[in-house]
Amino acid sequence: MSNCLILCENNLLMIRNNGHNGYLIQPGESPYETCVREIKEETGLTIKPKLVGIGISIFEERKTEYGFTYYDCVPEKKVIPSSEGELVWVNINEIKHRKDIYEHDKEIYERYFKAKGLLIIELEIKFKNTKRNVSIRSIKELPNNQSIHSELG
Repeated sequence: MSNCLILCENNLLMIRNNGHNGYLIQPGESPYETCVREIKEETGLTIKPKLVGIGISIFEERKTEYGFTYYDCVPEKKVIPSSEGELVWVNINEIKHRKDIYEHDKEIYERYFKAKGLLIIELEIKFKNTKRNVSIRSIKELPNNQSIHSELG
């Protein structure tokens, strides 16, 4: 899976939907290529993203998934309507106060915005009835010269 954080003037582009979070990698496609393609399809933006995170999701049924998180900064908040959901720009300082963002995601966003290196994020995912419960097992930071922190004012 691939994810991308799009920033413009300390605002994060988010999509309001009830579905899947992240982009599925197509056969023969790299996570980077998936990120570029999906952002173009869903927002109209042409990006050159940088890798800032690797996620490891461990499911209770002993299944493991890996995800790659990229970011890019764009010069203006101009996007096309998306068939995937409503695109909204959210000030990064408001994320922690929003009720429509999961608590574990708030913590992860905060870490991305402060990190000076590559984040390795390990999540534990359990299901109870139809509800998904996600908890952060660990977040480690590795040296890397591509960080969101250096882009934020």
